[in-house]
Amino acid sequence: SGKYVLFLNPDTYVQKDTLKTIYKFMENNSTVGVCCPRLDLPDGTLTSASHRGFPTPWNSFTYFSGLQKLFPRSKLFSGYTKGWLLDSNKPHEVDAISGGFFFVRRAAAEQVGWWDEDYFLYGEDIDFCYRLKEKGWKVMFLPKVSVLHYHGISSGIKKHSSNLSLASEKTRLRALKASTEAMKIFYKKHYQKKYPYLLNVGVLFGVDILNFLRKRKGLI
Repeated sequence: SGKYVLFLNPDTYVQKDTLKTIYKFMENNSTVGVCCPRLDLPDGTLTSASHRGFPTPWNSFTYFSGLQKLFPRSKLFSGYTKGWLLDSNKPHEVDAISGGFFFVRRAAAEQVGWWDEDYFLYGEDIDFCYRLKEKGWKVMFLPKVSVLHYHGISSGIKKHSSNLSLASEKTRLRALKASTEAMKIFYKKHYQKKYPYLLNVGVLFGVDILNFLRKRKGLI
């Protein structure tokens, strides 16, 4: 029945006054549907999932082809993580944030229907943000507020935390499969009707290749 709902992963550490700061921000910005602080890995690196662009065919291509690494602050090539905004220390709008810390306005969430249960793991936060923005709500990133995030420790498939994870081999394989299944669900739901048939075939085939490579490597 509260005005706001916080979805918080168990692999996070929230510092003092974090919730108070975010609550005040939401109270002062009525057009914001959801917001997220910096989610930092133990080494201080930003978890890229907390500062995202939508995975359009172009954004996905530039990210997985490595073009974004070559031009990390380019609007043309870093759309997957909105890299040109990463140096800003002011609250700013992004396309999507991480479900690891998801501070959402209840009225906005009820308007879009909360989480899509077609997603097993991964992708549900991007889908939620997409639907919020369709209804005119803003998705905001707050760079001056930080939360420690042991990203991926539950699934065991992230490079930076796999050595800390107690996930079984079965769990890791299921998580790897879910990571690419989520891509297909999102694409078919939101993009398939917007793009030509041949591009759709190419994108979905590319996801299958990515799934194969991830299974061989065992990590994301």
